[in-house]
Amino acid sequence: MPSARRATIVLEASALCTPRPSGVARYTRELAGALLALAASGEAPYIYRLAYRLSRWTERAACLAGAPRLWYQEPLPPLGLGARPALVHGLDLRVPPWPGVPRVATLHDVFALLSDAWSPPGFRARKLAAYRALPVRCARIIAVSEATRRDFLARVDCPPERVTAVHEGVSPAFAPVASVAREAALARHGLAGGRPYVLFVGGLDRRKNLLGLARALAATPALAELALAVVGGEGHGAAELRADPVWGALGSRLRWLGAVGDAELPALYAGAAVFCLPSFAEGFGLPLLEAMACGTPVVASDRGALPEIAGGHARLADPESPAAIGAALIAALAMTSAERAAARAHAASFTWERAARATLAVYDELLDA
Repeated sequence: MPSARRATIVLEASALCTPRPSGVARYTRELAGALLALAASGEAPYIYRLAYRLSRWTERAACLAGAPRLWYQEPLPPLGLGARPALVHGLDLRVPPWPGVPRVATLHDVFALLSDAWSPPGFRARKLAAYRALPVRCARIIAVSEATRRDFLARVDCPPERVTAVHEGVSPAFAPVASVAREAALARHGLAGGRPYVLFVGGLDRRKNLLGLARALAATPALAELALAVVGGEGHGAAELRADPVWGALGSRLRWLGAVGDAELPALYAGAAVFCLPSFAEGFGLPLLEAMACGTPVVASDRGALPEIAGGHARLADPESPAAIGAALIAALAMTSAERAAARAHAASFTWERAARATLAVYDELLDA
């Protein structure tokens, strides 16, 4: 490859600097870390700098430790931000616009394109504008799943060869947890010594279909002993969810844990009788793989990227049918140890190193062109 092999690539990593954990923040941290590790080992030919919006300065402690960084504010000054990089990769939709520098963006989901019911009007309008600007602003787009790539291309005018699917990875921290550590973590969240629980990670958000899961638990006698543990903050439709009679009817069966740090999540996954992600739309569905990696049986909806990511190792259900979700939960609870082991092996095949290498291939293709 030409001299660009030792040139600098800027990774826009502002998603890290947020007080509220998110899947995009995890993607940003893990992929950037894997790219930096490959560069440090001598296997990857690029130098990286991580860029953060100046508005996130107050959350600077969340920046990736040990990585060269720069702070920027848009619009960029006429001469940009110093020495011009070879390429800029926005690890979310935002990509700093250096003049004459090729840009790559990661596309995490397209749910705003699929329905107007899953986000507030202002948020949806901004997302739609960002989606439609991607083919104009970016030379390449990385979609986190084939489903996301397909849905994007079906609704946005973009040459298909410019969009590449690169799956996310699962951190090695997500694995079966020893009983003592698991019980200690469950005790901290009020889950130890009580009834078995179904775990949901994703927050109170209409798109995540937590209400469908609650209805399934309320309507299925065989699941009457299961509690519902919910990890995540409040999202679009949270008030509507709380006001629904079925939510209140769960009573003592409901455990809302709020935001939980990554250090505690493996124990919560491992302690669950079953994990359920009945979303109407997911761009990838990383919690599904994290649960599998911890040895927990999984139920997921049959929509979006979830069947692709589950790879036949989860029980799938129509998210609009509480009866179907209930039946899938019963089937998942009956999974054999061999089936759980196969699911763990499937999750283990999704590594951040593999994601980094596939991302490098996109860089190489673009810079070799």
